[in-house]
Amino acid sequence: MVSATRGVIRLSNETWFLILLIVVCGGLYVSRRRWIPAAKSRGKAAWNHRDEVADVAHRLTAHVKNACETWDLSMTGTEGVTDAHVVARLLVNRQPMTRSQIVESILPEATQSRKAAVRRDLLPILKSCSAFVEIRRNHWQIGRSGIDFGHAHMLRTLVIEHDES
Repeated sequence: MVSATRGVIRLSNETWFLILLIVVCGGLYVSRRRWIPAAKSRGKAAWNHRDEVADVAHRLTAHVKNACETWDLSMTGTEGVTDAHVVARLLVNRQPMTRSQIVESILPEATQSRKAAVRRDLLPILKSCSAFVEIRRNHWQIGRSGIDFGHAHMLRTLVIEHDES
């Protein structure tokens, strides 16, 4: 949000942006007789469904709040120190990596023979832990992409419930 605000402030100092803004505002003012009635009718229609929208928003908010509380409660204890934990912390916020990239990130100063040994020992660790997924040959990541944990079903249910009314 802060970066978006800074971007708008930077744009407001640009002459072309100010000219574009004046043209858009002028166009809206000149065409107001065409779009204001439609906007008012859509606003009235939206107002008539405000309780349904508020109910959906309330349920989604409760679901997110519950997920955040569950996440916070699960973050207890101390950081793991095993090799699997070290690799997991490395992969969690990155693009998929090969074993060579993982070893290079963890042991940048090691000798080539040491890196080769660690790379060889890393494969059984990656294959034995279900958190690591080989998404393509020798490219590993944490978890699988495209898993919705039931959220897509919940959204489908909410949409279906409110489309029928």
